[in-house]
Amino acid sequence: MANEGKKWSDGSILESTTLADNDQFLIIQASSGQSKRIKAKNNTTYKKYVALLTQIGNAAPSIVSNGTGANTPLENTLGGTIVWARTGAGAYTGTLVGAFTADKTFLFPSQSQTNDTFVTMSRASADVVNLSTLNAAQTVLGDSKLNTTPIEIRVYSS
Repeated sequence: MANEGKKWSDGSILESTTLADNDQFLIIQASSGQSKRIKAKNNTTYKKYVALLTQIGNAAPSIVSNGTGANTPLENTLGGTIVWARTGAGAYTGTLVGAFTADKTFLFPSQSQTNDTFVTMSRASADVVNLSTLNAAQTVLGDSKLNTTPIEIRVYSS
């Protein structure tokens, strides 16, 4: 907690909490007893998907568990589950119907520092994103290049 141990001027402990959209909280002024109700608003203008992907042999990419269960991304606010598939050597798709809005979808693949791999991502349609792994030394697509590789997908609302 960022504010742990800090105190208000009246000596009470300052606490921090995470509020969801439309949550309300009450502020009471100690000296007058006046209160004010405030509604939280989420200022995030995008939904996101953050995951660590691993791919071996002819298998589809799989998500490295976030500790809450297999195939659970680190964060997913897209409103559904992306289904990963292998379409050929080093070529993969992530599918979620209607999730990837044109001109509002941003893809952030992480580049490997250990196995000379170049990772690319692109939006194919409103339903599909492409992910490719290329061995930069051989300039060919190849499998087994994703090893707990971080990716992030953001879809902006405005």
